[in-house]
Amino acid sequence: MTRGRMFGLALLAPLLVVGGLALAVDVARPWHLVRQLAGARDVYVVAIDPAALRSRAAFLDAEKTLCSTDECDITFYAAGDSVPEETEWLAFQDAVKADPHPPLAAFLNETGDDDRDTQFDCARLPQSDPMDCLPPQRNAPDIVAAAQARGPLGAIGPVRMGMTRDAVVAALGAAAVAAGRMDGKDRGIVKAPAMLGGRRYDGFYSLVGGMLSVVLLRWHGARDPAACRADGARIAAELAPDFGASDGVTFPAIGRSWFRYDWRFRDGASLQIANNIPKSADDCTLSLVFLGKDAPQWLHR
Repeated sequence: MTRGRMFGLALLAPLLVVGGLALAVDVARPWHLVRQLAGARDVYVVAIDPAALRSRAAFLDAEKTLCSTDECDITFYAAGDSVPEETEWLAFQDAVKADPHPPLAAFLNETGDDDRDTQFDCARLPQSDPMDCLPPQRNAPDIVAAAQARGPLGAIGPVRMGMTRDAVVAALGAAAVAAGRMDGKDRGIVKAPAMLGGRRYDGFYSLVGGMLSVVLLRWHGARDPAACRADGARIAAELAPDFGASDGVTFPAIGRSWFRYDWRFRDGASLQIANNIPKSADDCTLSLVFLGKDAPQWLHR
């Protein structure tokens, strides 16, 4: 990642070019367009005047001015913050995720999403509703410290990361079924029901390079979104005796009822509880995803 220049607040030009269109801009507006990112969506980076940070008015004004389409993102920084220099959307997102210093806020609007809203770095701009908080950065100092204290990822029921397929099948017992695409014994999935924390799950054990690298445990119930969040909290508590307390719940998708619990471990492994996209109003499908330290890096998001 390349760290960028320090962007102060300057007077805006009378015309602001957005998506090829010239918009009239009030030079007194308390925000500054740093750049528009290249990509399939309308994506912008904006700096907010520090004097306007405690009010949502500046954020809302930038959103209304810049986001006239259904698919639009804005990443907000405080004027004076260091901003990644990447100019392409996906590269910029990767740079943001790798940076221990999160942006000030993020706005996301998706097609079909009626709730256009903004999430904030609640360490700097506290919010009363945790749904209004950005998820913590993967390598934020407090997350790294918690992972060090938690230690390496241990056993997941009867299995451990790094086991061979034959060892996984033997550990899971008679209910284990090898499935999926195989390349000798180097790749594939083993399916078996699992018990963890006193709860039964459908289990999927994925091998990469002949070694167990990913464990997916899935639980389903008929629940409304509030009850589904309560089940997520109960599962996090059920896992705590084996894996320690989580880093907390976050709401990574703005305007929706999605939530996530995260654990990071000293050896680079991770655990995540998240609810899947619901198929109906009372659908609650929760996935526990264990990623070993040798799992593909793109999965560790």
